[in-house]
Amino acid sequence: MSWLRNLSVLALALLLTNPADAAGKGKKKKKDHTVQGTIVEVKKDDGKDTGSLVVKVAPGKKDPNATAAEKTFKVSDSTKFEKLAGKKLKKATGTPSKFSEVTKGGSAVLTVNAKDEVSEVKFLAPKKAKKAKKPKK
Repeated sequence: MSWLRNLSVLALALLLTNPADAAGKGKKKKKDHTVQGTIVEVKKDDGKDTGSLVVKVAPGKKDPNATAAEKTFKVSDSTKFEKLAGKKLKKATGTPSKFSEVTKGGSAVLTVNAKDEVSEVKFLAPKKAKKAKKPKK
C-alpha cells in the first residue's frame, strides 16, 4: 500500500505544479510589433490629436520577391510620439513630440498592435533637398 500512496502523492504534485490552462490552449495573444518605413501621408482629424498614418513598409528580408506595400495605421489620443535627431534611425536620440509635427517623407518606426492601432511613433524629419550650385561665370 505504500507504493500506492507514493504514486498518488507524486500524481498530485505533478498536477499542482503544472500550470496548464485548458481554456486558453490554442489561442495565443498577439503582441505588439514594430513596423519601419517611410511616411507617405498624414491624415489628421479636425480639432483632435487623432487620425491615421499611411506608411510605405519595406518588405521582409526572408522573401526576396516581396515588394514594398503601403499600410494605413490608426493614431489615437494615447499614442506617444518621439522626434528623433541623428543620421540613422536606430542610433538617433529622441525628444517628446506631437502628432502635428509628423510630416510626410520622413522615416518612422511604429509600434503597432494586432488591430493596426499605433501605440508609439518614432520619426525622423524628411531630408532637406540640397541646393544646386550656381555655375561660376
